[in-house]
Amino acid sequence: MWGSAPDDWALIPVRVQATYSHLEVPIRSEGVISAAASIRATIRPVSTRQTPIAFAHRGARTLEPENTIPAFRKALDQGATGLESDAWVSSDGQVVLVHDGVLRAGLRRVKVAETSALDLEKFGVPTLRALYEECGSEFELSIDIKEPGSASKMIEIASNLGVESRLWLCSPDYDFLATLREISSSIRLVHSPGRGNVVPATFERLASDLSEKGLNALNLHHSDWSKGVVSLVHRFELSSFAWDTQEIRHLNAAFNMGVDGVYCDRTDRMMTTLHEWQSREILPL
Repeated sequence: MWGSAPDDWALIPVRVQATYSHLEVPIRSEGVISAAASIRATIRPVSTRQTPIAFAHRGARTLEPENTIPAFRKALDQGATGLESDAWVSSDGQVVLVHDGVLRAGLRRVKVAETSALDLEKFGVPTLRALYEECGSEFELSIDIKEPGSASKMIEIASNLGVESRLWLCSPDYDFLATLREISSSIRLVHSPGRGNVVPATFERLASDLSEKGLNALNLHHSDWSKGVVSLVHRFELSSFAWDTQEIRHLNAAFNMGVDGVYCDRTDRMMTTLHEWQSREILPL
């Protein structure tokens, strides 16, 4: 491609992890090491967002009880741009944020669906309304739909607050999610199939189906993502989310792949890693 190089120049192979896997750059031989390092430091895939969303998984759960107002507030104080939780419906029809449908209180088992929101509050379980009242709405919110009946209620709450476009509703059932698009054109819908439940050979078909059904994102375990899969998902105008990015190496790998959002238990670690990654002088492809 370059023709022959002068005697004091060298052709060095540079591996680029993007659309093109290899190129040769002519430089003077004494600059081989510095040039190679420079090229490695100036290329990365492009996320569909200027900054990936940093979702605090169940709030700052390593510092405060998970899925509580203190945990959510702490995560936002630490810089999280998104919060994550799970939604159920209490006996009095309120959307409550808690991971499991059954709470354990000593030897007692308290079923969320059979308990009022007021009584659940005694266990630290907040309502979705309380989250917005206590923490505002200047953040992205990712909610796993544990009880289908909670979805329309969450959309109504978000609509009244004008934050539909910041509410990401997640479910492994994308046909169910598609029905929510009929309720709201602004709500964010996320297919979250669980770890290892998508065969690589079917990614393109899946992405096409999700796009056709009006979904907005695909949420996979970080180990199921690759640069190629991220690029494919983006081609169908879907966002790519990576969950369980607990270690620094997981976070950096996800950011380098170009994902649009990550989920982590350690908000401080997530934000430090994100800021360090952003501070590198890297040019997007």
